[in-house]
Amino acid sequence: MEYGTWFMWPRPIGRESVTFVEGDDGARYVAWQASGYNLWEWYRPMEDRPALYRDFVSLVVDGDDVDAAFRMLGPLDATWQKSVGLQGTFDEYREPVAYWLHNREVMAGVLDLHDALVKVPREPGAVAEIMDTPREHALLIPHGESVPGSLAFGVQNAVGDEGLPLFEHAEEAITRVVNYQMQDRVAFTMRRDAGKLGALSLDVQPTSLLGAMWLMLSRELMGNVATEPCKHCGKWFSMNASSVKRGKRFCSDKCRVDAHRKKNPVKGGETK
Repeated sequence: MEYGTWFMWPRPIGRESVTFVEGDDGARYVAWQASGYNLWEWYRPMEDRPALYRDFVSLVVDGDDVDAAFRMLGPLDATWQKSVGLQGTFDEYREPVAYWLHNREVMAGVLDLHDALVKVPREPGAVAEIMDTPREHALLIPHGESVPGSLAFGVQNAVGDEGLPLFEHAEEAITRVVNYQMQDRVAFTMRRDAGKLGALSLDVQPTSLLGAMWLMLSRELMGNVATEPCKHCGKWFSMNASSVKRGKRFCSDKCRVDAHRKKNPVKGGETK
């Protein structure tokens, strides 16, 4: 099974095309005027930044961070509208700032709880605190709704009182929230290899950047990959089991070499 192998997503080129605007509803939006091929580019989030969900949580701390994150990543979902300006009609991607903050809080809640569950030894107090602590920008889905609620507003809204032990309760909350977040954002497609009769495979493809981040996060939750911040540049990167065993500490050979040169400087700008 392939995970998002062919997934590509647009992102802006240049700072001037992304701005904050006020919507007709009075809410604050981040907007991207995307008309013209010189204003955007395609990239492969799942190949270029396989730990993108960790970067997303680190990048978006408050509303003022959203425009910079939008320039780096592109829109969370493919929602656009026609707008009219001095230069005529143009395509515009527009997403509420509150939408970015909400999704950041939900994802941060899942990551915090997952990190607490894989910690050795597990600390029951830390797990319980994460589960029960409301988050500022989370949207409350009332307890008892047919669709599970958001972990970011406390696990009691994602999982009913089922009498599960604490750690199982937390893991059940994670699975329900991830399933809810991937609805309509991840699709399964069957593919055949050209020229090979009977060579069929099933691909899991995201339909949006948000879906790609949740799909990448699900792979870490299942233990298929592990993530760490690079010891040199701080960028999050993912590792398979063999890289974890080897104690990989850098996201690239360049960072490994740069860190070595910084640690072992010699006269003349060369290293030992």
